[in-house]
Amino acid sequence: MDKPKIIKLLNPELKTMTDGRRVLDLQAEVIHWTAAPGQSALVTMQYCIYTTKHAYHNFVDRDGTIYQFTPFPIRGDHCGANVYTQAAISRFPNYCPPTDHRVIPHKNTPNNVTLGVCAAVEDWNGTMTDACYNSLVLITAKNIVKYNKKLDPLNDVLLHSFFTDEKKC
Repeated sequence: MDKPKIIKLLNPELKTMTDGRRVLDLQAEVIHWTAAPGQSALVTMQYCIYTTKHAYHNFVDRDGTIYQFTPFPIRGDHCGANVYTQAAISRFPNYCPPTDHRVIPHKNTPNNVTLGVCAAVEDWNGTMTDACYNSLVLITAKNIVKYNKKLDPLNDVLLHSFFTDEKKC
């Protein structure tokens, strides 16, 4: 396997995101996949910048290229839900309120304790190219080693669907 390229392509919204929003106690890495199967990570990054304002820490493209988008420990906006699953509420009680926060806004979100990685996929089932999958494994391992060696890859790497039934990824 060739070593993937890691490219810094920082979120232009960083100036408005550095208002003290930091991940202070990394407890998990959350894996997402793009909502545009077959598209490059760059398309999703543009969508995040100009539409949703979501901010993942890394994107992994279909060809295996890894993009650093939001530098850690700046808190990303990647792991929200209108209603959290019982598993998320139990595991992250201080960050996943047991209420619909469309009604009751809640500042403590899982984004405060997680790092988000988004992979470009081939279809709505989350199928990845071999290059994308291998780079996703690599960046996940690098993030754990660099930011919190106490994280357990078997228990602390979660899909976004762990937090909400609203997302398939």
